[in-house]
This record gives sequence, structure tokens and C-alpha cells, in this order.
Amino acid sequence: MSPYIIPGIIRLKAPKVDEIISTVADHYGVSVLDIKGISRKRNIVLARHVAMYFVYKKTELSQENLAPVFECNRTMINYATKMINNYVKTKNETVCSDLYNLNILLSCR
Repeated sequence: MSPYIIPGIIRLKAPKVDEIISTVADHYGVSVLDIKGISRKRNIVLARHVAMYFVYKKTELSQENLAPVFECNRTMINYATKMINNYVKTKNETVCSDLYNLNILLSCR
């Protein structure tokens, strides 16, 4: 497994799924249950999508294996990662800033 490298920080192990979800939940001020739940409130959906994105990108789990973690199906994981990638492509400042900060937090844990 390759290390995650951020200037000045080297992490030799990928963060665990629970670490990622709790870090994202803390960052957005929502609970882990909210992220794993079915609420459609905008702030919770964004936090859920970011959590799905990071869990998928930073672990070696497939979308099918991640789906039970979030109590959904693999197409929801796929949709969430596409949405976050779209935010990055369109340079959404808020989401890009959140992703950058969360990436640093997850690399330090």
C-alpha cells in the first residue's frame, strides 16, 4: 500500500472507515448516525457524500463492499463520488476547501 503524502506529513497506513466517517461528521457538525442515515437535509447530504468519497478513495474497498457501511446500494456510493468529483471540477470553493482540510486531518490520524 502506498503512503498518503501531504507536504510535511507521511501516513503509512490508510485511515479506517470509522475514522473517516467520524472525522467528516465532526468537520460538518453532524453525527455519525446522520451520515449513515437517510436524511435529505443539504448539510447532511453533503457530509454523507464527502464521507462516501473519502472512504472510497482512501480504502481498498469496492463500492459494493462500502454500501452496507452507509446502509445503501453501490449506485449511491457511485453517485456521491461523482458529485464530489463534479464539485472539484467546477472548483466549488467551499467543497474544495473542505476536502483539502479533511485530507490533512485524515492524514494526521
